[in-house]
Amino acid sequence: MPDLVNTMSGIIGINSSLFIVLIGIILGITVSVFVIHILTNFKNYLRNLLKKDGNKFEKECEKILKQNGWKTKKIGKSGDNGVDIFAQKGKLKVAIQCKNFKGKVDNKAVQEIYAGKDYYRLNTKFKSEFDSQYGIVVYRNKEKKYTAPAKDFADVLGIKFLYYKDLSKLEKYL
Repeated sequence: MPDLVNTMSGIIGINSSLFIVLIGIILGITVSVFVIHILTNFKNYLRNLLKKDGNKFEKECEKILKQNGWKTKKIGKSGDNGVDIFAQKGKLKVAIQCKNFKGKVDNKAVQEIYAGKDYYRLNTKFKSEFDSQYGIVVYRNKEKKYTAPAKDFADVLGIKFLYYKDLSKLEKYL
């Protein structure tokens, strides 16, 4: 190995100690780029996994609603304008945003359902089918629920929070 270092440093025209330092720097940069690449791919993998879990959670919420006499239409996907499920039972119409979070639900969910409910209510393409009276944010984590600012925001806008297992008694909360 010392012969190779001496030969290479001689070809480049630098002393062997400097050559070893340069090789170390190059290896460090290469490893760093590789680690960043792996972490980026892992982050994308987790995002996709959460999207799948979000879709599964939406289907679970829809199933609970259907089992309790609600007619549903699942919208949830990219471009859903903040509404994952529309539910109707008699004259009650509800726009629902499902949040499968481990942590607390924040203001963003309230903004999404409020805007989505009004978008579908005001858009003449959808009005008769999706004219919802209520906006609900459904959450999975019973212990963490939502942030205090999100609750204040929701109260002002008339949006309700509901633990997903309570969807079986949705009328009670409207």
